Amino acid sequence: MVCDENYPKVPPKMKFVSKINMPGVNQINGEIDKNHFFKNWNYGTIQDALVILRKEMETPGFKKLKQPEEFSTY
Repeated sequence: MVCDENYPKVPPKMKFVSKINMPGVNQINGEIDKNHFFKNWNYGTIQDALVILRKEMETPGFKKLKQPEEFSTY
């Protein structure tokens, strides 16, 4: 996670190191698509960003997705 000079006006840049099958996550490099997860961002916090991702992981749709082999990385 990287917060640049525009944070908190814009969300932090985030990426997964461990592979994950999740809508809005680039399957080549693990980068999180800000437009997918943070389209309603309004001077949020790092905690807000993490909660948004966690809520997605709790959805039935996410839980049905086959996940990559454990310990695999981008």
